[in-house]
Amino acid sequence: MAIDATGSTSSYVSHYYFRRTGNLRRSFLKTSKSVDTKKKVILGWKISQKTDHEIKHANALIRHSNKMRRSECYVMDKGYDSGKIHSIIREEIRADSIIPLRERKRKKIKGKYRKQLNLSFDKIKYNQRT
Repeated sequence: MAIDATGSTSSYVSHYYFRRTGNLRRSFLKTSKSVDTKKKVILGWKISQKTDHEIKHANALIRHSNKMRRSECYVMDKGYDSGKIHSIIREEIRADSIIPLRERKRKKIKGKYRKQLNLSFDKIKYNQRT
């Protein structure tokens, strides 16, 4: 199972125009999807008109995807690296989570599951998410 998000604007004005005029982009659409990577089936999606962080949608997507189709492993990018997401996947759903650690200013890694991933990150499974 893979979860990822993307954002887009519905504006046709160039980036140069925005910089020159100082106007902000008004219309924005953020979509988050969960996909069964073996069967190539979309299991869940969330759509928002705000520039929300990916983690806000991840909680609902993980639970919804698990109801639709049980998965052994959840693969996500660095934007989803949080102790809460790891604990939902590993404790509630009883599956593996493969999420690379974000680069942070502090060097100490907090969280039981984040420490485990730091020691043994499965790069082969992570690269199969596409």
